[in-house]
Amino acid sequence: MTLSSQNQLKFPTVRGYNIWYQIGSGGFSKVFVASTGRSPAQGSQAAVKLVFLSSPGTAHLPALGPVQVASPDEVKLLKKEVQVHRTMKHPYVLEFIDSLLVDKQQQRTAMEEDEVVPGLYMLLELAVGGDLFDKIAPDVGISDQLGQWYFSQLISGLSYIHGKGICHRDLKPENLLLGADGNLKVSDFGLCAVYKHQGKERLLSGRCGSLPYVAPELNTSGGYQAEPVDMWGAGVVLFTLLVGNTPWDEPTLSSPEFEAFVSGELLKYDPWTRISPEPLEILLGLLAVNPKERLTIQQISNHPWMLSTHGPEYRPTQISRSELGRELTRGLRESGHMDLVNPPLSQPTRAANASQYRSQYNSQYGSQMTSQFMQTTGMVAEQSDGSFIDHRQLNKFHLRLAQDEAARRIVQCIVQMVDENNLQIDQTIRLQVRDKRKQWMRGEIRILDGAYGEESTLVEVVKTGGDPLEWRRFFWELTGMAGLTPYLVK
Repeated sequence: MTLSSQNQLKFPTVRGYNIWYQIGSGGFSKVFVASTGRSPAQGSQAAVKLVFLSSPGTAHLPALGPVQVASPDEVKLLKKEVQVHRTMKHPYVLEFIDSLLVDKQQQRTAMEEDEVVPGLYMLLELAVGGDLFDKIAPDVGISDQLGQWYFSQLISGLSYIHGKGICHRDLKPENLLLGADGNLKVSDFGLCAVYKHQGKERLLSGRCGSLPYVAPELNTSGGYQAEPVDMWGAGVVLFTLLVGNTPWDEPTLSSPEFEAFVSGELLKYDPWTRISPEPLEILLGLLAVNPKERLTIQQISNHPWMLSTHGPEYRPTQISRSELGRELTRGLRESGHMDLVNPPLSQPTRAANASQYRSQYNSQYGSQMTSQFMQTTGMVAEQSDGSFIDHRQLNKFHLRLAQDEAARRIVQCIVQMVDENNLQIDQTIRLQVRDKRKQWMRGEIRILDGAYGEESTLVEVVKTGGDPLEWRRFFWELTGMAGLTPYLVK
């Protein structure tokens, strides 16, 4: 078995890809960057999703951090996910490349058993652009034209998925990623179901999904039709794109907002009144409580608002390719979020840690990382010496404080926002907190060397699970705390 390593960890090489560093986690999995070269920026790049089917050896745990092992029921879903996802080949669906199972019981030698992290390794396309909704300002949203374009790509991807007889069943911001060119990538088929085979359809019965995005018929008994469930999810996604928030906590009468929506009263109030007539008509058709009355993909595709896009490849004339990234992050710029990520009025006074900030990109990965979209979103910035500062972690800020004092103040702020039972404080602050829609978010706060003088600190607020839009809201609340605002670098 060929091995690659990350610090003290040993990983197998998956179809020629070496695993380098972690970029995310969720539930019983962790996600890493992998490449075919001798460094992360050389050769072809991909993502590796490592799912833990058994507990790693004790030697692995310090470097891996918290690990959750998949249950037998979750393993069944995982096998289905692999079987389904590997068949998907579409521009707006994240590509599944390959998988590798490393079982502790089947490793060849005792040395490998001691060194190699066991689990299921899923090799996936690397969505360099990250989360779509990480670029959108909470309670602001994006323009109708940009929303129209991304929604068109979502419908194109869904049409393909349904054409394979698959229902996704978990459409939500966390599962909508971006390529280096800014195109949408539908991801995570962990809750999918096969509803059509050889022309025969069946009703689905499993209850799953995230409450703010789940269709109301999943809260009733009996079977339900597959396609209307995804249409409902697409409707909630469209609403969230346009206004920067979800419409309700859950689609039941226990939610005052949903009850007001059913009665029609909610449509009289902001943000519904901000939505233009044509997209509002599509929204109301997608969010029909009766699934038999819900718009189909064909009906959506024939709607005047969709026809004006000339398909998902069309970009409205008002938004050129060169302006796409800037238009997508316009709300973040206007609200001041981006000033915290890359302070416009301050210049670094010393070289920053190379692994944190500065990279010379080359190869296929370099062309992706330094694409026009990546630069106009502000995720990377070219310097005068030709190098690039990596700002892909858009939820970060700088403090004019020494690390120890910055850490002390951050902890003081966090304990006001998060129940202490949901906090783990050491070199990295790990937390979980419910968002305003009562859904769990998980993340880490990393306190690192700053670049604005000897007494400066970089703080990364990294989401490891949950809604990216709600995580940005949490980030904004943290940076607005009285204990931090006087020291922010802007």
